[in-house]
Amino acid sequence: MGFAIRVEGGRLTADLEDVFPDLEMAFDGDEDGSTFYRSDRTRALNDEYGDMLHKILDLEACAPALPHRATHTRRSRLWLLRNRCSMQAA
Repeated sequence: MGFAIRVEGGRLTADLEDVFPDLEMAFDGDEDGSTFYRSDRTRALNDEYGDMLHKILDLEACAPALPHRATHTRRSRLWLLRNRCSMQAA
């Protein structure tokens, strides 16, 4: 999915589309009535960072069992950043 702008309650009205001409409807959400839009900025974020959600999920899948206590959260994040699994290298 990458970066997108989520609008709850359906698609933008015509007057709002005029106010935000750079928004392009990407897809409708699930049953919650959300609509997702892309813009020049979201495309630039996608080009620079890619799909962050899937990168995070891949890193979490590669990590060993880490303690979930608040005192270890910072250390765990640092470990994930420093020790990317071999899947990330590809």
